[in-house]
Amino acid sequence: MRSADELRIRIKVCAGAIQLLQNECAGDPRQPEAILHYEKQLRKLEAELAEAEQQLIEPKPIVIGLKSASISGKAGM
Repeated sequence: MRSADELRIRIKVCAGAIQLLQNECAGDPRQPEAILHYEKQLRKLEAELAEAEQQLIEPKPIVIGLKSASISGKAGM
C-alpha cells in the first residue's frame, strides 16, 4: 500500500494533468477520452488516500492468542 504522502503527490500530478488537458489541448480529438481516463485515476487515488488516512486514525486491531496454563501448588515443605 502506498503512503498517504505519496498518494497526495500523485493526486496533485493527476489533477495537474487534467487541468493541462482542459486548458492546452482543447483542439485535440483525444482530449475528452484522456480527461475521463485521468478523472477515473483521480477517483481511485482519492479512495486509496481516504483508506490510508482511515487506517492512520483507526489502526487494525491486534489479536493476541494465549495458550492456557494450569498452576498447581506443592505441599509438604
